Amino acid sequence: MGLTELPSVQINSCDRSSSTIRLFQLTLNGVTVELSALGASVTKVLLPNYSKKTTPEDTLPVDDVVLSYASQKRQYDDKNKPFFGAIVGRVANRIKDGRFQLLHKQKEEISNGPAVETLETYQLEKNNGPNHLHGGFDGFCHKIWCANIINDQALQFTLVSPDGDQGYPGGIQVSATYSLVHAKKDRSGGADGAKLCLKMHASLLPGETKSTPIALAQHSYFNLASHSSRRKILDHTLHLPNCAKFTPLDNTSIPTRDVQQVDDSGTK
Repeated sequence: MGLTELPSVQINSCDRSSSTIRLFQLTLNGVTVELSALGASVTKVLLPNYSKKTTPEDTLPVDDVVLSYASQKRQYDDKNKPFFGAIVGRVANRIKDGRFQLLHKQKEEISNGPAVETLETYQLEKNNGPNHLHGGFDGFCHKIWCANIINDQALQFTLVSPDGDQGYPGGIQVSATYSLVHAKKDRSGGADGAKLCLKMHASLLPGETKSTPIALAQHSYFNLASHSSRRKILDHTLHLPNCAKFTPLDNTSIPTRDVQQVDDSGTK
């Protein structure tokens, strides 16, 4: 129970700002979560597997329910192409043609009048066909974050992204704080459990005047049947009771801006 720092991983590379990846483990009420400073990633979520316990005397086994690389070195070398378990940004998902526009307010140096608004266009890296995806070729999920232990159940990762990083304007600092907290047993009378919480925050660096888009996301892949099960993710059913409409995508996965009604089958 608590937070443990695991042995770090040394990376021999000259093209990154740090060569040490710090690793951590959170445990509470039979739940274990392993975290990595590489991409502020969740690398394991170990849950009790009650289906494997046959008698009251058996030790309750645990199984991993998230996908990750076999090692942090492999994740680093491969640059986490599937974005397993990481924080992605500055902007999660795709930006069409890798281009966006922002209004900037700027005071004229020789005038004390009102600020002048200018519309500026920014061209980002195209790392997903014609589009920009999840922050670019060297987005947040590929960087080694700083780690700070908050208490025995919480860990905070922080990252500074300078002006111009992957083409984005404005210098910012982002944080991702993971905590494993107590969860009361449900009405069925089961044992007390634990829940994994994540708080993400972004702010402009002190003195920064440029605006920037920000849309962080946590990119874990789940198989709730666990790695050891023969059941695959396609056996899972996600129920969204209040979703009557959806936005179709074009052939590069960009929303068409059309809004369509979900049919009676709930599939499209």
